[in-house]
Amino acid sequence: MEGTLFAAACLSVNGYKACFVRLIATKDENHTICAFKQDGYWGAISKSKFSGLRFREPIYETISCLIKSYFEFYYNSKGEKTLRKFSRPLVVKLGKWLWNVRELEKLIAKMRRMKLKIILPSKIKLSKVSKAVFASGIQEINPFNKDSI
Repeated sequence: MEGTLFAAACLSVNGYKACFVRLIATKDENHTICAFKQDGYWGAISKSKFSGLRFREPIYETISCLIKSYFEFYYNSKGEKTLRKFSRPLVVKLGKWLWNVRELEKLIAKMRRMKLKIILPSKIKLSKVSKAVFASGIQEINPFNKDSI
């Protein structure tokens, strides 16, 4: 969540309308991205240990298309694709949430109350991610080890 908050602050300061979008998984961790629009197209910034869940260029015509671009890269430790739902975008303006914990908690509570849109039901059988995608997904970066960059 911290990366999403930082991205929202940076985007807002630079004149973009930052939006939080929750990604909801089954048998996995949920995730939050900071979506934005540039020239009418959606893009996103997020922080994740999974390389496929980070930045998206603003090339997606709808928020649904943007979210679905995460599907193949959203998987658990068993290689199961787990992304199932997402929230509508919650516009986040610069405000007290930047320095006031209670305001931040209100913002997070509002985000959690937002209605979710189903990408596909949990019971649908899907193939697992390929071994190559699985192996490249987790990027552990150690700034003290030049081989990890």
